[in-house]
Amino acid sequence: MYDNSPENAPLFDIAGDANGRAWAVGDLGTILAFEHGEWRSQATPTHANLRGITLAPDGQIYVAGNEGTVLTSTGDGQ
Repeated sequence: MYDNSPENAPLFDIAGDANGRAWAVGDLGTILAFEHGEWRSQATPTHANLRGITLAPDGQIYVAGNEGTVLTSTGDGQ
């Protein structure tokens, strides 16, 4: 068994675009972004466990998680 921490938080969903960018979400508010061949942690306003992510055709990202958490991006995948 391991302790849940930002360095080893389980991931639960992933979404990507035609340009090769991707985003993954998981426990403790974890959001990772994949761009230019590298995964990077993203700033997040929550510590809620995140369970779903989707990318709308206009580039808007929607994230949902525990405790009624809903997050959105600025519309350009940021």
